[in-house]
Amino acid sequence: MATRFTLVAGARPNFMKIAPIHDAFEARRRDGRDIDVQLIHTGQHYSRQMSADFFQDLGIPEPDVNLEVGSGSHAVQTARIMEGIRADLFGAAARLRHCGR
Repeated sequence: MATRFTLVAGARPNFMKIAPIHDAFEARRRDGRDIDVQLIHTGQHYSRQMSADFFQDLGIPEPDVNLEVGSGSHAVQTARIMEGIRADLFGAAARLRHCGR
């Protein structure tokens, strides 16, 4: 069974931090490691063009999941993110790597 890693990102600094992490996982997968990497976009940058530019410029794939939490207070965004990833993380043996501030 593959080791599953879930990367969660939502704002420009997060995307910049996960790009080299994602690249490292992909290199290990090319070397034959059984690794499954899932990318969850929180949707805090809800402009499709802004997000697409981040992915293209940093060479990371489109996210597997976009939570589309949008704008709101810190508490509201955090609650929406937690609700959005709950089913995914509890439904799989995932190791969560948080690339926060």
